[in-house]
Amino acid sequence: MQCRRRWSAVAGILFLGSVATLVKARDPVTDANAMQAAHGADAVALRISMLDDLNKMSVTARDRYVNEMLGGSALNGPWAQLLKQTDNPDAQLNSAILIASAKALSADGAFENIMLPSTNAAVRYWGARGLEGILADLIKVGTAAKNRALEALNKAIAKENSGVVKQQIIRALGAAGDVEALQTAADALAMQLQNPSPDHETIDAAGTALSQLDALLKKGATVDKAKVAKSAAWIAAFSAQQLRAVAGRGADNTSPDAAPEVPEAYTQSIYSTVSSAIAVLNDLAGKGAFPTVHAPVGDVREYSNELQFAVDGIAGSATAAGTLQKLIPGVPVPPAIRQ
Repeated sequence: MQCRRRWSAVAGILFLGSVATLVKARDPVTDANAMQAAHGADAVALRISMLDDLNKMSVTARDRYVNEMLGGSALNGPWAQLLKQTDNPDAQLNSAILIASAKALSADGAFENIMLPSTNAAVRYWGARGLEGILADLIKVGTAAKNRALEALNKAIAKENSGVVKQQIIRALGAAGDVEALQTAADALAMQLQNPSPDHETIDAAGTALSQLDALLKKGATVDKAKVAKSAAWIAAFSAQQLRAVAGRGADNTSPDAAPEVPEAYTQSIYSTVSSAIAVLNDLAGKGAFPTVHAPVGDVREYSNELQFAVDGIAGSATAAGTLQKLIPGVPVPPAIRQ
């Protein structure tokens, strides 16, 4: 936030009593140098000590001090450099955890421009988690601050390759309660589910995005029905196709007669995500327009075939349109996944 980053170097010591003593006792440059040299348990101990002190500050004092750590809007402070450097991964990660855990509004630029674009997945995770922690306050600050955060999160999820980070990005977007941002993220995840063998964390992230859309729709959110329906239908279709593809490979990936080894968590993720997609579609088309699917039971091959048949009937397939296209015109039939 541009308006919050132009603090003077001495602003943090102008408070009376314990806060003044606290800020004087900690120096961003000295602490940054210590963190740069720290490894393992030493880096963790320094991070815990600093966070303990930051949490004793007033909200305003903490925000100003974190701003000083990061170097304001220029992001050229000593702790911004720690987040950017890669020579000491322990220092980089503990710096990311510290900045995110401080929940300071003045860190929004670091989350958006340093941490989310980082080459380190753990730093990206804490960047998304940091934004989640301050999004409610960013919304109060104004539309511009909120939109910068949502844009950064959606830009990140479009190219993210870690399922765990995708899940955290969706949680952050959910904290904003913004239908358009969640729908954009759902679209990005749908495209990723079309690729071969997505991990179950990515499938879970798609399901979480749909669950959050479902909650907002049930509260009366206004949406572009065709756009949201496409996101939900394509996620359901690609998820069902992925399960069928995995179940059909066999234990050794060569013998079609071999019993498939599909992790239970993967099958459950598929089922949960498809269920969330159908809930969204029923919100859009009218309660009960589309039948629910049953939970995984029995042979996974048989279940994957049943699930695929049910989803094709709703979303459509290469051979025929589904019920969805009749109820909400303009929703394209999903293509096949990439093998």
